[in-house]
Amino acid sequence: MRNIFVFTIDQVASRSRRDAVPELLAKLEMSSAIIPFSRTLGDEVQGVVSEPAVAVEITRIVLSEGKWHTGIGIGPLKKEDRHLRRSAEGTSPSFALARTAVEAAKKKPGRAQIAVRGTKDSPVNQHLEALLSLLAGVIAARTPSQWSVIAATQENPDATQSEVAQRLGMTQQGVAKSLATSLWRQENEVLPLLENLFEEAAQV
Repeated sequence: MRNIFVFTIDQVASRSRRDAVPELLAKLEMSSAIIPFSRTLGDEVQGVVSEPAVAVEITRIVLSEGKWHTGIGIGPLKKEDRHLRRSAEGTSPSFALARTAVEAAKKKPGRAQIAVRGTKDSPVNQHLEALLSLLAGVIAARTPSQWSVIAATQENPDATQSEVAQRLGMTQQGVAKSLATSLWRQENEVLPLLENLFEEAAQV
C-alpha cells in the first residue's frame, strides 16, 4: 500500500496577525486532495494528498505565503479514513506524524519552516526534509519586487524579459537581476527531484 501525505499547516505568530486561514484554504481548494484541506483548530489547516506532484504544488503554495509552519506526515491511510471530509477526525498514524512534524518545524530557526516525519525511519524522508528546508530558505529570502517579476513571468511563460519589464515598468536588466537573485529558475530545475523524493517516500 502506498503512503499518503498529511499536511498540517499552522500560521506563524497567529496571535499578532489576522486570521489567514480562509485565504489559504481558497488556494488549496484547487488541489486534488483525498481529504480536503480544512481548519482543524485555531489558525491551523490540515489535509491529505496522495500524488507527489500535488504535494509539491501544495508545498510551493504554502512556502510562498511566508507565514506558515508546515509539517508533513508520511505513512499509510486506514481504509476507514479514506472517506473522511475532515482530516481532524482521522486516526491513521500519519496524522500524528504530521502533528509531530509541524511542532518540529516550529523549533527550527527562522520563520515559515517545514519538517517531515514518516512511519519508517527512512533516509528518503530526511533527504526530502533537507531539500524542502533549502527551498523554504530560498523562497523566504525573496523581496516583494522579485515576487512581482516571478508572478509576471508565471502568468506569461512565453514572454521575453523585455516584455515583462515593459509590463512592470522596469528595465530588462532589472527583470534579469530579479530572476537571477531570486533563484527562480533553479527552483524550477529541482522540482522534478522534489517530486521524485515524494514518490520514493510514498513507496517506503
